[in-house]
Amino acid sequence: MKTLLLFLVCFNCFASEVSLSFKKLRNNTGHMQIALFDRAEGFPEDHSGATPFTLDLSVAQEIVLKDLAPGEYAIAVYHDENSDFEMNTNALGIPKEGFGFSNNPRILFGAPKYKKVKFRLKENESKKMEIKLKHF
Repeated sequence: MKTLLLFLVCFNCFASEVSLSFKKLRNNTGHMQIALFDRAEGFPEDHSGATPFTLDLSVAQEIVLKDLAPGEYAIAVYHDENSDFEMNTNALGIPKEGFGFSNNPRILFGAPKYKKVKFRLKENESKKMEIKLKHF
């Protein structure tokens, strides 16, 4: 009974959320692959420490990441146009599919540093974020 009571008390402990929308999509085919990082380690290439989300773009162009704990986060996304669950690149390693990050940092060569894309989420906060995709 104590376990059930604790569950009921903590049901809304992490009521914070981030609503994501995307700008500069080339089309509505495939999926948006989203990685939510809560630390700098592994950002943005190693998704093993990130929380993954997938959005089917034929159904919706927005997603709400719910029940997040207060803290620091960073988001990396790519438009998986062919639904192969890989960021496709050319022979030089340049992405063929659109990609982006929280805070929409300027991207010249390589991925931005975690400190450029991180943001804070407070308890019970609802944050709206539009990520502008970059295409080469």
